[in-house]
Amino acid sequence: YTSMVDDETAKLFVFAFISAMLLCITTWSKPYSNNQGQILDILETSLLTARFVLYFMVAMLLILFPSPTTTRMCAYFVLVML
Repeated sequence: YTSMVDDETAKLFVFAFISAMLLCITTWSKPYSNNQGQILDILETSLLTARFVLYFMVAMLLILFPSPTTTRMCAYFVLVML
């Protein structure tokens, strides 16, 4: 699904956009049953949020070329998140 765009930076945005759309759809539809207090819905939403943040952060780091200090702070955030 990344062959719809040719530019490398646009492909990075496509990955982040697809991740965001999956997060929105899953949060809105809540596809799992409520037998256990929506534990699976909460787990999937938190994991999709982590994936979106990771994709978005990597895309921004590759596109914007921030300073080494900013890159280090983002790397620590990703490490804590994982």
